[in-house]
Amino acid sequence: MTISKSNGTKPPNLNFLVMTFKQSDQIKYLGVTLDKHLNFKPLVKKLTQTLYPAISNFEWSRKFLSEK
Repeated sequence: MTISKSNGTKPPNLNFLVMTFKQSDQIKYLGVTLDKHLNFKPLVKKLTQTLYPAISNFEWSRKFLSEK
């Protein structure tokens, strides 16, 4: 993934010795997914998909539990 200030230009291919590296729109690094704009939208989307069932189960079971 190439990060730059320009918006409209295509990033150059990266070559090292005989290898050419493919460009990617997002990357996962240390468990955090970042996209090419350096925001956390992919991470938030994944967390939302993962946590929604657990949160909805708490919401559903709340009506059967007392405050104590």
